Amino acid sequence: MSQLKSYLSILAATFAFLFCSAAATNDTIHSAAELMQVISRNDANGRTFSIRGTAYTGAITQRSGFFVFQNGKGAYLYDIRPEYIPAIKPNDIIIATGVIEPRSKPSLSEGLNANCTNVTILGKAAPIHHIPISADDIEQSCLLYKPIRITGTLIDIRTDEIDPRHTLLVIDCSNRTVNAASKIPYNDIRTQIGAQVEIKGVLSRHHSRRIHGRKIITIARPDAIRILKPPSDEWFRAPEIGNTDDLSPEVIVALGRRKIIGHVLTVWNGDTMLVRSTSNRLVKINLVVSPPQVGEDIESVGYAGTDLFHVNLSRGIWRPASPTHKMPEAIECVSAHSLLTDSTGERKFNIHYHGKTIKLRGVVRTLPSGDSGGRLALDSDGYTVMLNCNFVPSAVEHIEIGTTVSVVGVCVMETENWNRHAILPRTHGMFISVNSTDNIKIIATPPWWTPARLIAVICALILFIVAILAWNFSLRRLSERRGRELFRNQIVRAESELRIDERTRIAAELHDHLAQNLTAIAYQLASADRSRVSAPEASSGHLATAVKMLGSCRTELRRCLWDLKSDALNEPDISVAIRKSIEPVCADAAVEVVFPVPRSKLSDSTVHAILSISRELAANAVNHGKADFIKVKGDMSDGILSFTVIDNGSGFDPFSAPDTTDGHFGLDGIRERLRKHNGSMSVESSPGNGCRITINMTSGKIRC
Repeated sequence: MSQLKSYLSILAATFAFLFCSAAATNDTIHSAAELMQVISRNDANGRTFSIRGTAYTGAITQRSGFFVFQNGKGAYLYDIRPEYIPAIKPNDIIIATGVIEPRSKPSLSEGLNANCTNVTILGKAAPIHHIPISADDIEQSCLLYKPIRITGTLIDIRTDEIDPRHTLLVIDCSNRTVNAASKIPYNDIRTQIGAQVEIKGVLSRHHSRRIHGRKIITIARPDAIRILKPPSDEWFRAPEIGNTDDLSPEVIVALGRRKIIGHVLTVWNGDTMLVRSTSNRLVKINLVVSPPQVGEDIESVGYAGTDLFHVNLSRGIWRPASPTHKMPEAIECVSAHSLLTDSTGERKFNIHYHGKTIKLRGVVRTLPSGDSGGRLALDSDGYTVMLNCNFVPSAVEHIEIGTTVSVVGVCVMETENWNRHAILPRTHGMFISVNSTDNIKIIATPPWWTPARLIAVICALILFIVAILAWNFSLRRLSERRGRELFRNQIVRAESELRIDERTRIAAELHDHLAQNLTAIAYQLASADRSRVSAPEASSGHLATAVKMLGSCRTELRRCLWDLKSDALNEPDISVAIRKSIEPVCADAAVEVVFPVPRSKLSDSTVHAILSISRELAANAVNHGKADFIKVKGDMSDGILSFTVIDNGSGFDPFSAPDTTDGHFGLDGIRERLRKHNGSMSVESSPGNGCRITINMTSGKIRC
C-alpha cells in the first residue's frame, strides 16, 4: 500500500510538472545551465525558473543555498521558502521553482540570485558522479558548476572573517594551489595541515566571498573531505631558515615553506608567537593551530616572509622539539624614555629591545577591554606603553586604574610583513608581552581620589546643589504663596477690625452724646410737664433747655453721618485730614492748619479724636464767637500729642461759660473724649479777645 501511495504521488507530481511546463510562458527557464548563464549576465531580473534535477546537498535550512544538477550541470539556488519541509536529501529528484531577483543579503558585489520558492520531491536518483580533475583543469570554463574531485596536500586553513560559518582551505596540487570553501568547523580540521586529502565539491565562482574572480571549490557535503594520508614528518622536512642577510625581500618571500627550531619567548593574541632559534635568530610566527607554552622548545614550519628587520613565518604549525641548551633570558631594567625615544629625545621605536625581556614601572591608565585586544595602557615617564596580557588574563584581574605596577615581559616590535606594493612595512608600535601572573607586581594601589571618583563626587555635589536650589525655589514659591495668602487674610482681618472699631466708635459716640442727651431731654420734658401748672416759668425754662439739647443732638447726629461719608480718616497727611474735617463747619472763615505730625505715628482712634475735637472747637468759634479766622497747629514730643485751636472770635469768660445745665455740651463732650485718651484741655479766652484752647493727649490706642 505504501509503495502504491509513493507511485501515485510521483505520478501526480509528474503531471503537475508537465501541466506547469505547458502553461508556462517562453520566459520560464527550465535548464540549470541556462539559469547560471543568465544570472552571470545580470540581465534576467524577474524571470521565473522551473528546474527538474538531482539535489546535491543534504538537508538545508531556510535562507541557505543548495545545488541542483541537471544533465551533469549544476545551478545554485537560494531557498527562501517560508517552510523548508520536506527537507532535501542528497540525490533527491526534485522540481525547484522560483524567480530571479536582486541579492537581498549584503555582498561584495551586486547581482542576481535564483530564489527558490517551492520544491517538490519526486524520488531518488543514483549518486552524483564527481569528475576527477587536476589543478591545471580548474580554469576550464566547461567545468564551472560541475561536481569535481581533486587530491592534494592541505597547506593552509583559516576562518573567513566576513562569514565565520565558512572555513577556507588551500590545497597544494603538484605545486599549484587550489582554493576551497567549506562549512566544516575550523577546529575540526586545523590539525590536518600537511595531510594528503581528497576533496569533492562544485567548482563555482562565488561573488559573496573574497575570491577576486578566481574559481573556488564549494564543499557542500560534510563527507566531502577525505584524509588520504595524515600529516607526517615529511611536512617538517622543510629547509631551515638560513642566513638571509644578503637576500632581497622578493627572494625571501619566494623561499616558500621554511622551518625553525628554537624556544618560545612569548605568545600573544592566541595565534602569534616570538621564537628565538638555536642560531639566536628572532622569528615571529603566525599560527594556524593552538600556540605552545612559553619557554617550550618547538619545531615550527611556515611560509617565509619579512618585515625588513627579521625573517618571519606565516600560516605556521609546530610540534615539540628536543630540549636544547639555552641561556636564561636576562632581565633588563629600562625606562619608557629609552624605549620610545632616541638620544636626542625624538620619538623613535628602539628596535634594540625587540625580543628582550625588560622590566618597566608605571601607572595603569586603561584596563583590557573588548576593543583593546586584551591590552593594558601603562603611563611611564609621561609615555604610554601597551601591555599585552591576553595570554594570562588573570594577571590583571585585581588591578585598578591608577595602580602603580612593576612589569616584566618580552618587548615586541609590531610590524607588518613586506609586500611589493609598499616602500616599507607599517610599524604599529612596541608593546610588552606578559607571560605569567608573577610578571606584574603591584607597587602602590591607586589613591581614593581617582579622576573618575572625583568626577563622580563633583557630579553628585552638583546634583545635590541643584536639588537644594530646586528645593529652596519650591520653598520660596510656597512661602510667597502662603505669604500672599496670609497678607490677604491680614488685610481682611484688618478691614474687619477697622469696621468693628468704626462701629464701636459710632456706637460710643451715639451712646456718649445722643443717648445721654436724649435722656437729659426726657428729664427736662418731664420736669416741664410737672411744673406746667404750678410754675409756668420754670416749665418754659425746662422746655427751652430741651430744645437746645435737641439741637445739640441734631448737630451730633449730623457729624456722625458726616464721619461715615468722609474719607478724612484715611488721609495720609493729618493736616489735610483736619482741614477736610473743619471746613464744612467754618462757613466763610479762613482756616490755617499746621500739624507736622506723621500720620503713621497716630492711631485711628487718636486721629478721630483730633478731628472731632478740632471740628467741635471750630464750630463753636464760628457759631458762638463769630470768628472769621481759625488756626490749628500741633506737635508731638515723647509720645504726647499737643495741639492748639486759635480763633479771632468774640471770646468768653471760661469761668462763667454755659454748661450742660444751659444746654451747651461742647466743652463737656470734649473733656469726656479726652478722658478716654488720658488727655487734658486748657482754655485761654476773654470777652472780645478771641479764644485759644490747647489739647494734650497720648497718641496711642484708646483706653477702655
